[in-house]
Amino acid sequence: GPLPQGLPFRSLDHKVHQLYGAWGEKTSYGKTSIGAIRTTIVIDEAGKILAWEGGVKAQGNARKTLEVIK
Repeated sequence: GPLPQGLPFRSLDHKVHQLYGAWGEKTSYGKTSIGAIRTTIVIDEAGKILAWEGGVKAQGNARKTLEVIK
């Protein structure tokens, strides 16, 4: 079927987020909650993690990630 929100990939559920350390307590605008923590993980074709960075900021993250991939 169609992918959610028109994205070219499926979003991960919270169990997968937990496996990669991308689910837990976070604070935004002074409010603490439990949920997805913005995390960038680069995984190669063999399943090896090449890069992992948690708590990333949206601005500039795509550029940094592309540098790792190259």
